[in-house]
Amino acid sequence: MTLHTYTLSRSRPHDFKLFRAIARVHLAAWLEIPLMGTIMYRPELTNAANWARYLQTDTESLKNEDEVRFVVVLDDQLVPDETDVETDVEGAGEAEGDGARPEGRVIAAIKYYVVPATGAHPDTETQREIDKQSASSVAADTEAAATSSAKTPHMNHELSDIFVASLIAARQEATQLIGAHVLIDNVYTDPAHHRRGAAGMLMRLAVREADQLGLPCMLEASPMGMKVYESVGFGVLPGKDIWIDLLRWEEGGDQGEEFSERRLEQAGGVRTAGDGWYVQMIMLRPAKSKSKSKGLESGSID
Repeated sequence: MTLHTYTLSRSRPHDFKLFRAIARVHLAAWLEIPLMGTIMYRPELTNAANWARYLQTDTESLKNEDEVRFVVVLDDQLVPDETDVETDVEGAGEAEGDGARPEGRVIAAIKYYVVPATGAHPDTETQREIDKQSASSVAADTEAAATSSAKTPHMNHELSDIFVASLIAARQEATQLIGAHVLIDNVYTDPAHHRRGAAGMLMRLAVREADQLGLPCMLEASPMGMKVYESVGFGVLPGKDIWIDLLRWEEGGDQGEEFSERRLEQAGGVRTAGDGWYVQMIMLRPAKSKSKSKGLESGSID
């Protein structure tokens, strides 16, 4: 079987139709992550809504965000999944130009940004969270009340909000620390296609662009992706790990900070990933010149 990468463009209408497949892979991959399983604790009731949300968010990103990049890995020996096929996508027809439709099934995808040293964040959702955190508590409470009715039921939104706030803080700190950079927002592989090298292909492509621009990179890593990220030059930023007590948030509830404090005290003050704790690590990759990026070329795998 042959795997190959394909970069999406807003100038090709058919590329918007790939977001159905990207949303499928996104959802399947996230359900494999313990933290996401705790947030989406009733997946049979929330999968459809989350799939639709991913589809809408990514479609709007490609249409409106100039510094976003979407790349997929396709297996050209497989036909598209039946859920990936739709005759039309609203708004896609507004783009001009076309080309050959990519062959095969999407098995992995990456979304990344070129982030400037100053100014608004190119990721609309990240900037929205930054604005929300910088607003007064009264304004934030008003916005939260106005949007609560639109939230997907049977999801732990409080846990999600806490985790997202930690990620946004990490992104702001990274920008202050390293300036302009490439942010790996998401990279995910269909669980049915793990260990085929797809994630590595996507990461090599992303860091190749970073090297061409002479920029460092950052990402927030789950433990399961560490080896892939380290293989292309990422290292953990010490002391910046984001820890979540999954047992505190079981079944959509919240047993409170004191519950986690007692658990930590009983463990001698040491958190251990996999023992009811989840850790997300902040990883950085230093800027490298284009000449040093040889060997990171991305193409196809037979």
